[in-house]
Amino acid sequence: MIVPDQVVDGRFKVVSICSTTGGMGSILHVVDLLDGAGKPKVLKYCKDSSPVALQRFQREVRLMYDLRGSEHVMTIHHFNLSHMPPYFVMD
Repeated sequence: MIVPDQVVDGRFKVVSICSTTGGMGSILHVVDLLDGAGKPKVLKYCKDSSPVALQRFQREVRLMYDLRGSEHVMTIHHFNLSHMPPYFVMD
């Protein structure tokens, strides 16, 4: 479990927990340490490490990334599917 003040992947500092009630992932409020503006973002990570859950999460990230630019889908700004747990970041 990722907790407040933890830095994820050497880049995203967790400010607070937004939600842990999702079936597959948890959502955190983070700040990108590489972004000089310090604009808050949201990080979703896969909390289930089973192979099936990881595949579903990876598929979700790839689909959302492929649909970037659509007004109906949140834009993914960064993701790392090799990180444990895998995650993606959006506004």
